[in-house]
Amino acid sequence: MDEVKVNNDKFRLIVFDRPGKERAVTINVGESIIKNQPVVKLLGLHVDSLLSFISHVDEICRNVGRKINVSARLSKTMITGCKLLLF
Repeated sequence: MDEVKVNNDKFRLIVFDRPGKERAVTINVGESIIKNQPVVKLLGLHVDSLLSFISHVDEICRNVGRKINVSARLSKTMITGCKLLLF
């Protein structure tokens, strides 16, 4: 009988539930134990167990903030033509 080989880095488990009803769920696949997580990244979208997307918006804001910070630091050394080209 063929055995399923599990890559623990790629397996994620999320349980969708109501606020205050979060449960600890584990699934055994072969010799691997997969525990549920409050937030899972799926196709670039951060999905949480309440489907509120707050974690996704937080991640986007964090990334945009980093890019703005880098742009602000670099803009001090750039000439005006380069700034206009970037923005």
